[in-house]
Amino acid sequence: VVFASGKDRRPDAGELHTSFKLDSSGEYLGLFTADSPRQTAGEYAPQFPPQRSDYSYGLNAAGEAGYFDPPTPRAPNDALALFEGFCADPASSIPAGLTEGTQHLAVELTCPTPGAEIFYTLDASEPSRTNGLRYAGPLDLFGATRSPSRIVRAVAYAPGLLPSNHATFSYVFVAYVPTQAADPLGFPSTWPNAPAADYAMDPEIAGNAAYASLIAEGLRSLATVSIVCDFDDLFGAVSGIYANPTQEGIAWERAASAELFQPDGRAGFRQNCGLRIQGGASRTPEKSPKHSFRLIFRGDYGATRLRCA
Repeated sequence: VVFASGKDRRPDAGELHTSFKLDSSGEYLGLFTADSPRQTAGEYAPQFPPQRSDYSYGLNAAGEAGYFDPPTPRAPNDALALFEGFCADPASSIPAGLTEGTQHLAVELTCPTPGAEIFYTLDASEPSRTNGLRYAGPLDLFGATRSPSRIVRAVAYAPGLLPSNHATFSYVFVAYVPTQAADPLGFPSTWPNAPAADYAMDPEIAGNAAYASLIAEGLRSLATVSIVCDFDDLFGAVSGIYANPTQEGIAWERAASAELFQPDGRAGFRQNCGLRIQGGASRTPEKSPKHSFRLIFRGDYGATRLRCA
């Protein structure tokens, strides 16, 4: 196994690392002989296709190119595990973001890949064939709950293809943000070393007649960031990063989705990423019960960089 890491390591024992890296979006790759002049022993031309974490790409015994799941380093590629590519990502009929009004919101999910099946969740967990529901028609995201926000996460599957990326769509009902409960159902009632968990908008603002009529306008005038991840990854007593804010390092990084909604209609972004608690003294509960987040963009989650105008 040779790692295309750019570290340029050639020890007598241990891992081998190339002096160059490979672009996950695809580029030319050739394997050359040591002859003079050198000859091409094999190549991906004009380039290999886009790559994703935890899937390999190569040739099987019949010389067919494709993706493999699971990867088999140091072993032959299994022809039965060959996939042509990835299913396209699910799309939503209604753009995510701040939503006006107090009416029911019927959201349709679609996928351009023929024969694709979509599975979704409404509890912020990552969907799969075994976690979530199979999409069968428009989703009523309002119902009787009058929740200030609803989160739709979706993934698509199609025959002969690997699953799509997880797509997240956050809908924020502006009219109900001021009335969000201080103790939403299912959320922990306490944070470490804090008198009580507090999820509501400050009642001194939301309940003040001088400000109440200005709140909706104020919310619409600000850029909004929605960060979504599995509930236990945030608040779980054992492994939740918010419940254990002083823990650091990659072991305390969790998969998440981040969305940016611009107030002037400009395009924001929707991207899968990693999530950690950020800060020094501010992560100490007795000094600050509320903590900052850091977003990490790497190939483990999707794109390695965040690009936003």
